[in-house]
Amino acid sequence: MTDAAALPLFVASGSKGVVAVVIELDEVRRWIAANARPVDALAELVGDAVVVGMGESTRAGHEVMRAAEGIVRRLVAEKGFRALAIQDDETVFGGLDAYVRTGEGDPRKLLADAWRPWQNEELLDVVEWIRGFNAEHPDDPVRIFGLTPPAARLADYDEVARHVRAAAPDRLDELLAHYTPIRTAHEVGEHVQIARGTHPGRPFVEHAREARELVGALRIGARVRELADLIVDFHANSVAGGLDFDAAAAAAAEALVGVQERTGHKIVYWEGIAHIANSPAVDLPAMGKKLRGVGSRLRAHFGAAYRNVAIGFGHGRIHYDTVPPAPPEFVDAVLSETPEPYLLDLHAARPPQVAEWLRGPHKMRIIAGIYDSAHDTEHHMATGPLDEWFDALVRIPEITPTTPLARP
Repeated sequence: MTDAAALPLFVASGSKGVVAVVIELDEVRRWIAANARPVDALAELVGDAVVVGMGESTRAGHEVMRAAEGIVRRLVAEKGFRALAIQDDETVFGGLDAYVRTGEGDPRKLLADAWRPWQNEELLDVVEWIRGFNAEHPDDPVRIFGLTPPAARLADYDEVARHVRAAAPDRLDELLAHYTPIRTAHEVGEHVQIARGTHPGRPFVEHAREARELVGALRIGARVRELADLIVDFHANSVAGGLDFDAAAAAAAEALVGVQERTGHKIVYWEGIAHIANSPAVDLPAMGKKLRGVGSRLRAHFGAAYRNVAIGFGHGRIHYDTVPPAPPEFVDAVLSETPEPYLLDLHAARPPQVAEWLRGPHKMRIIAGIYDSAHDTEHHMATGPLDEWFDALVRIPEITPTTPLARP
């Protein structure tokens, strides 16, 4: 029996001692092949869902983003979904909401203030498609919502510096010594800089706090002090600064529930697979984090009216690295052995061996900004039963990089 044909999925203790439960992967593969469907079939599987979580194993893959766009289009056109919710700055996506409803504003400029992984031409195409849909359906528009409070932007650093230059020009160099290194976090996250060995050394939040003290000591307007506070909050609540993942997930879930209750809309919630999973505890070894994501909170609130789909891939290129085929112990290695993209309904009827395989536990690939192919096996989330964590999976054989957003 080869590793490709069978997998010792888990170890159980019982009256006969420790027993390795071996799963025949050929049977699992036959079940996948028999139940694989076109990706467009997702609209048929969501049933009466009010919220659909759409999670990606990476935001750096062009084909992953295109699959997500296709899902959004189908859910809007075929299932009456009328809102897209993204876990990012509510003011940035509020501006995009105004654009898709009225045509006013510059979506490219607005997206330039979004979280860096969202700054790509693929997401702009989604925004433009929604604008086109709304132009044809002005009385039944699709809305866009951000789920997190306003965050600091690059322009805020410039605004603070402009006022310090006017009020105390002799203190400007001191201010810039703090702001120059830390504003780079808006291009490459501080935790990513640490992982890649490019971080200058001193925690960015310390620079931000000292800059705030400098501003507070000057005769300067309240608005400027508010911007300095916002910059501190940005760095204090970053991954490197000690972000409370559970608190952030709880706040995002509350915001999404609020949107649904206010509008009555069916909502597509677009995030990473760890966030949309219906799990009380997601283990992320590469980040040294465990979290209860938004997905399990939405399932607790909406019940079966919350459905989710995880979009993954086999191998390919991202902007700075090559992602090899998944190791054999990853669930991705079994799921990605087809030449074409497909959708898998995880609630389809299954034989006992497949039920055991679904039960897990599993390792499932996640490619975030800290990804390093030299340590490929570390970049995953540890999952429990696949058919409890997710309702469906979309698998893409190979990816190429997304197209960075051309600056306005």
